[in-house]
Amino acid sequence: MTGGVSADIHEEFHSILQNMGGEMVDLIDNFALASAPFENKIQVYVDGILMNSGFSFDASSRVLKFNTNNVPKDGAKIVVKYQVAQTQLLSAN
Repeated sequence: MTGGVSADIHEEFHSILQNMGGEMVDLIDNFALASAPFENKIQVYVDGILMNSGFSFDASSRVLKFNTNNVPKDGAKIVVKYQVAQTQLLSAN
């Protein structure tokens, strides 16, 4: 789900670990939604408080990303509410 990281074990290991660390930091402020929201409308709650700003949502990847200055504190409860977009099944006649 994170896209994974692979590297040649014969490369300089310091830079490999540094790149992996950067990837892990991104996981702290990025949250992938399980389904596409209807009309890309979402409600984001942090510790029960509705957030009207401080984040962005990328509809193509279904990823919610908190802005650098608005990353919730460790242990915060994050809830994203949305109606799941319905996909139409096309039938062959």
